[in-house]
Amino acid sequence: MIIPQKESLVSKIRIFFWNYPESIFGKSGFIYNLFVLYKKLRPVSHILIFVIFFVTVVTLGNSKSLGFVRWQNDILVEGVIIGDSTLSRINPIIPTNNQLEVDLARLIYLPLVRVNPSGEVQGVLARSWESVEEGGKEYKFYLRDDVYWHDGEKFTADDVLATFEALRALGGGEEKSIVSKEAELAQKMEVIKADNYTIIFRLEEIVPTFFEDIEFGILPKHILENVSLSTFSWARFNLKPIGTGPFIFKSWKDFTIVLASNEHYFESLPKISEIHIRMFKTGDEAVDALKNGRIHILTDPSTAILSDLAYWPNMTKVKSTTLYRRYWAIYFNLKEGGPSIFKDKAVRQAISSTINRDLIIEQVETAGEEALGPIQKNSWAYNEDAQRYLYDPTKAKELLENAGWEQKEIGGKTVRIKGDEVLRFELSYLEKNERQLITESIKSDLEKLGIIVNLDPRSSSDLNEALVATRNFEAVLYGVETPIDPDRIRLWHSEAINYPGLNISSYVSEKKGAVIGEAKELERVSLVDAALENGRSSLDQKKRNGAGGLSIGYQKFQEMLLDDCPVVFLYHPVFTYVVHARVKGIDLSQMSVPEDRYLSVTEWYIE
Repeated sequence: MIIPQKESLVSKIRIFFWNYPESIFGKSGFIYNLFVLYKKLRPVSHILIFVIFFVTVVTLGNSKSLGFVRWQNDILVEGVIIGDSTLSRINPIIPTNNQLEVDLARLIYLPLVRVNPSGEVQGVLARSWESVEEGGKEYKFYLRDDVYWHDGEKFTADDVLATFEALRALGGGEEKSIVSKEAELAQKMEVIKADNYTIIFRLEEIVPTFFEDIEFGILPKHILENVSLSTFSWARFNLKPIGTGPFIFKSWKDFTIVLASNEHYFESLPKISEIHIRMFKTGDEAVDALKNGRIHILTDPSTAILSDLAYWPNMTKVKSTTLYRRYWAIYFNLKEGGPSIFKDKAVRQAISSTINRDLIIEQVETAGEEALGPIQKNSWAYNEDAQRYLYDPTKAKELLENAGWEQKEIGGKTVRIKGDEVLRFELSYLEKNERQLITESIKSDLEKLGIIVNLDPRSSSDLNEALVATRNFEAVLYGVETPIDPDRIRLWHSEAINYPGLNISSYVSEKKGAVIGEAKELERVSLVDAALENGRSSLDQKKRNGAGGLSIGYQKFQEMLLDDCPVVFLYHPVFTYVVHARVKGIDLSQMSVPEDRYLSVTEWYIE
């Protein structure tokens, strides 16, 4: 019985395959009958097919495996989280706290030179340069003669001259519309056009940061000459920029900025035809776009986002080296009328000794390396022998007790009291995921020692304008950018106490020294001021450090500042990209600041 059953089954299979073309495609077949049914049901059948097609396209378009960025290989889409900010202008000589505006200026405009993280000067629009006299007060630059503006006009020395003239005009007079180190420098030097491709800079005094101070994009004269200085900041060209960089501004619509490759770029041409920068108000929106394939790259995501994306397929995390030009710190308000507790140096030293920087760096992905002082450890001017108040809870307790701050239990909580005063303060910071992690860690460390901390989250505009600019805070968590050169006069000199100076703590050294003033008489001045001024009075590194005789320089500056402890140095950050696996060629090794991620942009490509 078994054999006949097998034969019958095989026979049926053979017959089916022999006859299947007719049964499927013949006049009595499945396809024919389905087509007849389709015609009978018109127009309902038309609508049904359209709905099925539409749902399929939408589903595929939003799937993480078949998103937009997987369908093309010459348009790169970068996502940036902007919060409540917006794009106001793209202009390399107008100061801004908006990182997106800085990023776009980097892609569109080019400077004369760039200074790499090691302090080496590299030519961009300038082929070469030379110091005309030994004191460092005059430089001659030889410009490239093969550069064109995005609108086809040729780049010449006239453009350089026009840019510096605009800076001088806008940064001078009683009503300054631009306040920046670039505008300050423009007031103190003469810019001379020697010929169409040669420019001479003649300085009033030695400026050790000269090459860093001119590291901003040059503007086109043929555009500037049609712009009124009174409306410069709001001129139309600020949102229709014309530069010489590798990418051309094409459009800005809704939340997407389109940049096209500059086919006439004088260096290696970009490998991608367009960059689309897509702006997101929240991190959740940006993450959703990355997961669903609507962007290739997410810029500088928070720790929470990085944790969410840690095991997401086809995504890779790319980190820069430590950005030593930036550091985050807690600034104590030492101005007259500020919190009385911070007048006690021992309290400041104890707070610095209580905070566990290693724990912050462990918790926060964008924290790269502990900051050890006002001058980074890879600088030739770094003082490794200066006393630092790093994490040491035992030392912190000793400092407070020696200063008379007794530990008591009040309502089940440990507090520090001296007389009738409780050791407490308010810590203001930007309301952001990373800052919240940092301040909560700081609060936890300090409260173990009996120091009460009230956390005060603020919006970006509120923090910068209402608190930092007016010095109207008790303590603030804030990040600053420094030159690669050790010159810190803009950050710690007593003349930088008021805005736009960056002596945020309003710090003035109590130690005084005698110097010869302009009237040729001895004057008593802050030793920190004297050290900073001596540090920039020469280009000789030994003299700037204060070697020999009674001179003081950067070595003494660090020693005094770190002992007075007007600030708690926390960490230098790192920059992080989350990148789709198809994107190649990204190199973050030469970054000093976030916009430097575009240094390798011409080498980026999509597989």
